[in-house]
Amino acid sequence: MQGANQGSGGKKLLRNSFIAGALLLGLAAATVAPKPQEKSARTDREKAAEAVRLNNLGVAYMNQRRSEAALKNFQQAYALDPNLFAARLNEGIALLDFQRTSITTGPST
Repeated sequence: MQGANQGSGGKKLLRNSFIAGALLLGLAAATVAPKPQEKSARTDREKAAEAVRLNNLGVAYMNQRRSEAALKNFQQAYALDPNLFAARLNEGIALLDFQRTSITTGPST
């Protein structure tokens, strides 16, 4: 009788080992496989970084008194990341500066 019990115990052990192996394999596949949400999150981060870069470039143009170029960069930055308040604020400043310089220099006709 003990021989029959050991045989079924070996089958149980084999089955449990198989289940554990399958679970580990499934877990490994789940961690390695790229998730669509992570890809879109990465894209959002890249957009935010590009928006910050464009905003900084716009600030550099403002320091060079190139309001028109700065304005374009601020608008592009805001279009990429509407949460970047600095880009919207800088766009307003560039518009004011652009208006001021066009008033002092007169119409370009």
